[in-house]
Amino acid sequence: MKLLNFHFIKGPHVHPLEGFHQRFHPNDDSIGTTSPICLAGVNGSGKSKLLEILIEIFFYLDDFFSSFSNENEQTELQFEIEYVLEKPFKHIKIIQNKNKGIPTVYVKKSDSWEVVLNHTDVNTLLPKNIVGYSSGNNETLSRRFLETYMNYSNAVTNLTKKPGEKVPDTRLLLLDNTVNFFVFIANNIFRSSTEIKLLHNKIKVLDSLESFRISIQLKPRYKNRLIPINVTAELNKYIGALKKCSTSHFYDERNDKWVLDFYVNEITKKLFKLYFKDAFDFYTSLYKLELLNEILLSREKKEIIKEAEYPNQKYTMPELSPDEKVFFLENVRINVKGAKEDIGYFDLSDGEHQLLHVIGSLLMIDSPDVLFLLDEPETHFNPQWKAEFISTLAQLNHSKFQEFIITTHSPFLLSDSKRENVLIFKDGTANHPGRQTYGLSIERMLEEAFEVTMSQKAFKEIQKLQKETSSEQIEQRLDDFGESIEKIYLYERLEELKEEEKD
Repeated sequence: MKLLNFHFIKGPHVHPLEGFHQRFHPNDDSIGTTSPICLAGVNGSGKSKLLEILIEIFFYLDDFFSSFSNENEQTELQFEIEYVLEKPFKHIKIIQNKNKGIPTVYVKKSDSWEVVLNHTDVNTLLPKNIVGYSSGNNETLSRRFLETYMNYSNAVTNLTKKPGEKVPDTRLLLLDNTVNFFVFIANNIFRSSTEIKLLHNKIKVLDSLESFRISIQLKPRYKNRLIPINVTAELNKYIGALKKCSTSHFYDERNDKWVLDFYVNEITKKLFKLYFKDAFDFYTSLYKLELLNEILLSREKKEIIKEAEYPNQKYTMPELSPDEKVFFLENVRINVKGAKEDIGYFDLSDGEHQLLHVIGSLLMIDSPDVLFLLDEPETHFNPQWKAEFISTLAQLNHSKFQEFIITTHSPFLLSDSKRENVLIFKDGTANHPGRQTYGLSIERMLEEAFEVTMSQKAFKEIQKLQKETSSEQIEQRLDDFGESIEKIYLYERLEELKEEEKD
């Protein structure tokens, strides 16, 4: 998938990006390549708002054209969006430019646009998945995903009395930090050793997944109340498969609770591959079971979201204790190179967690025509990992047929992206940089995107020295500063003064 054109006309509330219009990938040679769109700018410049409005639009489109939707509501969102799907190739345009209107979907045939009326057909023209990630607590970005998950848990409750029926999968997937170890487990079970090296070569101590535990209780107690949980045939199938893959298990009849332990070896992996299609299928299965916890919290969460007058209002969602959860994955243990004892997954650093989560997710989700909306995915990376982020992404062959829109404060990501794929946000507007960014030095990139080249204390001292009228004063301070563009200017000022002093 590649996003070609986006025009956000207006929304139900005043929005800082109202009227935003941008064409992406202006050159056809971006099709079939890994060419992420990088959004840069200082905090509050609006770059994350673009991700949020795209999520809002695709949440609406997914719901509107879903066969499971009870009613196709009109929307106050007004937008035009154009993109291509690459496997197989399709050119799509969706327009909703009327107040409280409905979207019209077009597909390009030869040189003309044809309207697509059948909702089943439209479903084949939407991105396969819209995957969101935020390194911080961005409630606005995650809000629609949370609503989707609450809708899923409600649908599970409503369908349990209809054997054989399946709750339709949503396109929206949030890479939630609270379950990032699901990604780690899925990759280490299903991916080849060569593929896993992409991660393990960066985290040198990491050897392999050793073990983990899953608890499933269908009669949990929440706020001193026993709440029986019914599951669909699909979820019951997943539970049965996990039991068959477990190394050992224990059953607590009183709480209808299974405790499943998994020791990971080649036999275990073969069993998982027998019952689950691939890493993403296994991850999705775990996540759907995780969403059963929403059944206990759904009413409270709905009230919180309902009371939020505006979509960007902050709120705190309630959480369950481990003993209250319907589904709980814990005790994830990792083998370490050169060590006799294993360690816990949470003994790794924040940066290591983020790398395993973000790069691991990009490795795991290998379907074409997926739209990734990543809000500062490299925040906790060290400079080397940041410098390697785009090249690591390009090593994934399937990334050529996916779209990545990434917000960042890192000059490293921008310096590995071509000018036409970089947008600098400032004062409510977004523009391409004034110079080619691909291969641009970090100093120049900082100046271009953030109007800064070095720390302010040193910068002000150099500026003060540049106003000196004595070459001796500058020479005495030169060794106080590291090499930089500003220091070169200081050398030039020194030569000017020496020439003047000769005269």
